[in-house]
Amino acid sequence: MPLAVVNAAIAAEPASPISGQQILEILRGNNVTELPRYTLRVDVERPVHTIPGQGRAVYRWTISKGPEGIAVSSLADRLPPPVFQQPPSQGYLPLDYYDGRLYISMPRKSLTLSNDQGCETYETNEGFSIGPDGDAKQLATHLVLRQYTLVKDNVESLNWIPYIWLALGQARAADFKTLLADAPTEKGARSLRIQVQRSFMGQGDGQWLLTVDPNEGYLLRSASLIGTANGLTYLNCTTSGTRRFGSIALATEGVLHGWFPGRHDVNITLVDFSEEPDAKLFNDVRAELNQALANDRVDISDDTDPAKPAWVRRAVRGGSGRE
Repeated sequence: MPLAVVNAAIAAEPASPISGQQILEILRGNNVTELPRYTLRVDVERPVHTIPGQGRAVYRWTISKGPEGIAVSSLADRLPPPVFQQPPSQGYLPLDYYDGRLYISMPRKSLTLSNDQGCETYETNEGFSIGPDGDAKQLATHLVLRQYTLVKDNVESLNWIPYIWLALGQARAADFKTLLADAPTEKGARSLRIQVQRSFMGQGDGQWLLTVDPNEGYLLRSASLIGTANGLTYLNCTTSGTRRFGSIALATEGVLHGWFPGRHDVNITLVDFSEEPDAKLFNDVRAELNQALANDRVDISDDTDPAKPAWVRRAVRGGSGRE
């Protein structure tokens, strides 16, 4: 279906009941997640750490795509106070404790630039030590520059992008292979069960169970990815609200239910969207990556040669990693 026809269908209110197959064709033609140029800003509220008991943080994400590649910035709006966990605690190792105190780090900032030449991510992590009485002391900042090949499966910030789009009511419709079933739901929405053409971020073959609202720009109001072999739900997302940017509709809020390690929810709130890349973001990220490369206090982790063992690839320059 031509893109102009798809955009016209999305912008218009459906004049009559629309079939599941028609909706599927519109979703396939809707290339929002694959736009060649855009800038997207969201707030991501999530646990600050994969280890339990350290509270939740809010990160302002800016994702920009253009001729230069993809630039991503994730900045902590606020970090929760660190919490002492009595050993032994689930998720904590003996080496996390020294002299009766717990030592942890919290991600403060992450910058990524990806293009045809490769991918680099610069991470800033805040270190803390916490005593049994709750006394917390901030330690040195840990700085790491990670270098990757074009195989982006290991780049955490890039892996987040399709999930963020999903929480905004958009999906990579190229994965939608066959409509297996559809049925009307309340308020004019329609429930679709679609076979997955290829795995979604390595989660295995399965079926999408989608609720699509034709009255709100064909946004996904719920999406579950269910494994065909084991029936397990790999992913469950719900969205609410609508903002329109020309012919593009995005949900204002979304929840990735139980997605974060430990089965915690991730809440995503739309801040802004534009169909133009953010030149300043590209310049700022590139400048910080260059500064990091020249800074002897920054650890460098090299993942550019998958043929080498991880312990050989990492720590190309063993800087202090402290600022």
